[in-house]
Amino acid sequence: MKLNSVKASSLLLLIVFVLLLLSSLIQAPAIQWLNTATGDTSMAKYIYMTAAQTVIFILPSVVYSIIVKKKPSQMRLRGFRPAHIPLIIFLTLTTSTLVIVLNYVAAQIFGQTGETSLSGFTATNTPQIIMAIVALVVVPAVAEELLLRGIVLSDFESQGTRFAIVMSAVAFSCIHSSFYNFLGPLLAGLVYGYITYKLGSVIPAMLSHMINNLFALLLSMYIKRANIQISPFLFFFVCLIVFLIILMITLKLLEQMLTDRRVKAVYVPPKPFYTALRSLLNICFVVFLFIWIIRSVFEIAG
Repeated sequence: MKLNSVKASSLLLLIVFVLLLLSSLIQAPAIQWLNTATGDTSMAKYIYMTAAQTVIFILPSVVYSIIVKKKPSQMRLRGFRPAHIPLIIFLTLTTSTLVIVLNYVAAQIFGQTGETSLSGFTATNTPQIIMAIVALVVVPAVAEELLLRGIVLSDFESQGTRFAIVMSAVAFSCIHSSFYNFLGPLLAGLVYGYITYKLGSVIPAMLSHMINNLFALLLSMYIKRANIQISPFLFFFVCLIVFLIILMITLKLLEQMLTDRRVKAVYVPPKPFYTALRSLLNICFVVFLFIWIIRSVFEIAG
């Protein structure tokens, strides 16, 4: 029974990943068709992104939860204490600044940064900006956290919570990245899993994910519009200082909440981590990783 939940989630991940690959094939003609219908290239792009994320992440998650009869409470779809909001905000900003540093270091090592949904940000008027926020900030956070922390983490938790947090983060990183920027999404995924378990709800992870996306979007907009040129050393130094300052505040908030017992300690699995890892040696998860590796190799080689 325990192994079946891991196999089922692995199959779900494989389906989602295949849908992601297929969406990349139809993206250009779909956006062109929407552009003809709306007469607005930017709006067409963001409408497509919203629809694609709904079909790729939300629809399979809902269908899966119905098939396996997964209750909302089992997916941690419940409320959380408003007192935790400051911790969520500062923990997210800590992660976001560190991810920027890691991605920058990776770009220096591999000589490329890779494409992101923010790379081609083109919104200029209010309707476009609103649609961009929906497509780049709100929908990705809700859709991805519903899948990875609401379903995958809870299913993998039969093998231990630490294992579930790590593996849901690995899956999150595979969906978002290639070899050269694997660490940034992995770190973010670990934080989202940590928040979900600590606060007993997937909603804080969705909120944290939204804050991270909004932070990245605003930073991208500011740098693009201001046409800022920053030296590599200055960029790294500023991000490092900001990271250390926010980290101190975050650790203080977390220490207070742990002392007040408003958050719980991470569950230690009853068996070694490597034993739980064996549960992933099923055909669906192996194929999922194999496709990701092949895609990453071609992306780097190209």
